[in-house]
Amino acid sequence: MQRQLTIILFVCCVVLVRAASIPIAILSPDFGASYRPYWSLNGASTIVNDKLQLTDDVTNQSGTAFWTGTVCNSNGFKFSAFFSFTITHSGSGSYADGLAFIIQQYANSWGASGGGLGYEGLPGKSIAIEYDTYKNSEYGDPDINHIAIDFGGSVKHPDNTYYAKSSVLTGAGVNLTAGKTFYSWIDYDGSKLQVRISTTTTRPATPVLSYTYDLASYFDGANVYYGFGGATGASMEKNIINSAYINNDYTPIDFLSNTYTQKTPSVSTTNASICRGDSYTFNGTTYTTAGTYAAQLTNAVGCDSTATLQLTVREPSSSTTNASICRGESYSFNGTTYTAAGTYQAHGTFDKRSWLRQYRNVALNGQRTEQFYYQCFNLPWRKLCF
Repeated sequence: MQRQLTIILFVCCVVLVRAASIPIAILSPDFGASYRPYWSLNGASTIVNDKLQLTDDVTNQSGTAFWTGTVCNSNGFKFSAFFSFTITHSGSGSYADGLAFIIQQYANSWGASGGGLGYEGLPGKSIAIEYDTYKNSEYGDPDINHIAIDFGGSVKHPDNTYYAKSSVLTGAGVNLTAGKTFYSWIDYDGSKLQVRISTTTTRPATPVLSYTYDLASYFDGANVYYGFGGATGASMEKNIINSAYINNDYTPIDFLSNTYTQKTPSVSTTNASICRGDSYTFNGTTYTTAGTYAAQLTNAVGCDSTATLQLTVREPSSSTTNASICRGESYSFNGTTYTAAGTYQAHGTFDKRSWLRQYRNVALNGQRTEQFYYQCFNLPWRKLCF
């Protein structure tokens, strides 16, 4: 009896999808030698093991770090940010006080320690998302494990629409005092600000905090600095930022589908000169005096672009020609023929080369049938005055 063996082959096809490469305004996968020069550190902030340490695990510290260049948010102030952070404490006491993601108008500042989170008291207009590990009742904190929105250098919360309390965070599997590494997404679509947080790099579908606000009107078109703040008080913790990805458009950071590159700022210089009394228009602004003028623009990839104008103002020159003719004769002066006595003026653009030839001819011939009287004039090699 013959037996027949049937072999069935299964062919598995794997389709590889190339991730899109997206340029963003701030790219800092870590804070090592390649990225440290782009961050301005203030107060207690320092770099430890290629990570940004805002505070050490000691009492009463405050520190901030801001990207050294401003970022323009001309598209309705839309932005998307992602960063990972770790909060640890080696002692037996309570954690305190937390850290904050900050957008503000001044680069090298840091605010109060303790419940101020390095943010309280910053000058100018600003907004912060705080990740708070200590309940400061005087600020309206709901508990020791909350995320809240702050404005204008104040850490006070007027009502419960400004924060996500502990019950919301624990429902998302988040306890800020657990000594873990967390991943947070902050996105603003031009109207609604949403905050997400997770213990993995997968962006959650549901935000823990959502707040509607007109940031474009609040900042009134100004360029801003992005960065972080942290603080300790009578209790303490180590506040560490591991990485940061920020874009000045609503493009939620997604590491499963995309890779990210640094947008490159562009710089251009225009050299121009005008005669005194004339004007020069540069990027919509009219200038009449000599100087260096800069305009902050947005280039083709949405990055900051600095256009500089170097404007020179040329001084006018004057000359007097004394001439005489016999009656019945004529005299040509600047293309016009005269037959009667009088004083005549002509205005035009001065030709340095023509004037130089005229001057040399008079000097070499040694004759002055016409006398020239010139005011000061800058030649390429010296200044001559007559």
